[in-house]
Amino acid sequence: MAKIKSLKITIDGWPVSFYRFDAFENVLMYSYNDEDVKLKSAKYDIQNDFYENVENITKDWTGKYEHDLLFFLDGENWKLDITYEDGNEKHVSGDNAYPENYDELINYLNSIVTKD
Repeated sequence: MAKIKSLKITIDGWPVSFYRFDAFENVLMYSYNDEDVKLKSAKYDIQNDFYENVENITKDWTGKYEHDLLFFLDGENWKLDITYEDGNEKHVSGDNAYPENYDELINYLNSIVTKD
């Protein structure tokens, strides 16, 4: 499989939370709402193994993950979009449901953005 060229991860929650990770080349942009619902962002340099680590975590993720219940008043929606160097794309999302190792990806991203 081709190497990852760029990725975008968006996580929306209720009542008001928003997180977005955008990676391209050696930069990771992180945007989020703080407690006052003000949009904040930060920029991080990422190491060469960043994309390989993300690919290893998400390689088996496919399609849309949905909870058994049809309707939620609150919860979390998330989306992962990956573009590969060969032009192929991968789109995965979820509504209150996640791949088995979803927390592994979130923990990995948090380990980068909480170093400061």
